Amino acid sequence: MVDAVIWCTGFKPALGHLTNLGLINDEGRVEVEGTRAVHEPRLWLVGYGEWTGSASATLIGVTRTARSTATEIEQFLATAEA
Repeated sequence: MVDAVIWCTGFKPALGHLTNLGLINDEGRVEVEGTRAVHEPRLWLVGYGEWTGSASATLIGVTRTARSTATEIEQFLATAEA
């Protein structure tokens, strides 16, 4: 079993591989809270346009997003192990 997946999407999210998981909504997006996928709690999307944070698809903006995502995953894994 996989504990966590971080998908670094870049400027144009390539999400076709997630189709079979039923994560892509009618707008062609994965619903997220922060950077975490709403319908798959072990998936985080970094660089996912403005949906995951201001300027997260840029090198400067993704730094903030990546830090907060790492913290979220650390907390998730700590609670999963408890």
